[in-house]
Amino acid sequence: MSVRRLSPRILLVLVALGGFAGGVLVSGRLADSPSTNVAAPAPGASDDPTVDTDLAPPFRFRDQDGRERSLADWAGRPVLVNFWATWCPPCLTEIPLLVRTQAHEGENGLQVVGIALDEAEPVARFWAEHGVNYPTASGAEVVLDLLRRFGGTQGALPFTALVGADGRIVTRHTGILDESSLAALLAHVR
Repeated sequence: MSVRRLSPRILLVLVALGGFAGGVLVSGRLADSPSTNVAAPAPGASDDPTVDTDLAPPFRFRDQDGRERSLADWAGRPVLVNFWATWCPPCLTEIPLLVRTQAHEGENGLQVVGIALDEAEPVARFWAEHGVNYPTASGAEVVLDLLRRFGGTQGALPFTALVGADGRIVTRHTGILDESSLAALLAHVR
């Protein structure tokens, strides 16, 4: 049976059972829905995740406020790109830390960007209910591809990549972030 034919409840159970090492394993490919708001990487981008692994892949998305955004919007600034989902308990645990980080480190130039492997409606609801203060995008298959291009080859959520001011990926972290692991990530751009 393909993932496309599974009901959302069965898929949720399967994904929850795939949890490991503080993260959730995303197995298979999910079909993009019309609510996807992340655009595919630029034409000609390599499908080989070993090509230009240090260069952050370009992408565009429509954030929760409906604004068209891209990684280039924060050129010259470090960007913390966090892949998450509303159905991923470890992801939800780390979001308050990311909100605090954006509030405190944003004035120092850091930008947090959330990329949800999820439908737009639950992401928008979560975003509003929890006072998320950084741009968030959502999607399925395109997000899985973007996750891989950022180096999340294990397919685990949460996954975080830190992009330096020069547009290169400085470091990556698979699994839940806590205060110390986040501080270790951010030490690479200070």
